[in-house]
Amino acid sequence: MGRIEVIPRLLDTFSRALWGIPANCALCQRPISGHPECHGVCPECRGEMAIEMSRVCLYCGIPVRSSTRCCPECLKRLHSFDCQRSAGLYRGHLRSAIARMKYGGERWLSRPLGRLLAETAARLESADMIVPVPLDPKSASKRGFNQAEDLALEASVHLSIPIARALVRAQRGEHQAALSRSKRWRNIIGSMAPNGEVDVSGKTVLLVDDVMTTGATLNEAARVLKGMGAKTVLAVTVARTVRH
Repeated sequence: MGRIEVIPRLLDTFSRALWGIPANCALCQRPISGHPECHGVCPECRGEMAIEMSRVCLYCGIPVRSSTRCCPECLKRLHSFDCQRSAGLYRGHLRSAIARMKYGGERWLSRPLGRLLAETAARLESADMIVPVPLDPKSASKRGFNQAEDLALEASVHLSIPIARALVRAQRGEHQAALSRSKRWRNIIGSMAPNGEVDVSGKTVLLVDDVMTTGATLNEAARVLKGMGAKTVLAVTVARTVRH
């Protein structure tokens, strides 16, 4: 690694240690020292995400044509959550940043990514509590942390909404990432259960995860929360895929 590459990395490490935010964009890694208001994500990346998510389905948050207010799937009202939104699409720099956070040893990325999530959630109805999607014990043991909980902690700070660990993993099926869309929905059923110590009755819940792919995980979590008495479930993720 040459000196030109080393210096930005050292500056980035120093900035994260001192202020909790990087000197370089958490996504594209371009310098952003002149934009402290961006909170770790540069104006260019923010602009790209804003364009991607400028017109989305009112219910599931998937990008739609300008003349459409609701996607075909949501016309059937199949989801248990009341509304879903994401900061951007799961591709390019955003996808890379999420992978670095989860698998690349850069857990600190939950701070700028959690800030993006919080800004997205702030556009929705105010919630009474934030509930992170629970991670199955095997993945939690292997990874050492639950990325959804890290993101929820960051969002809690910026939104001033308490975290409630209202859900636990009840069983582990096959790993969701290896399954087709239809199999994901079948595999996740019954995988979560209520944490009896948390009361969500009559509450508006902000459900948090890192990525929405088919929506199966968020839907199952929302279904359990509604069964516990939650009035409204708002689901927010850092990124989401687009159905093809």
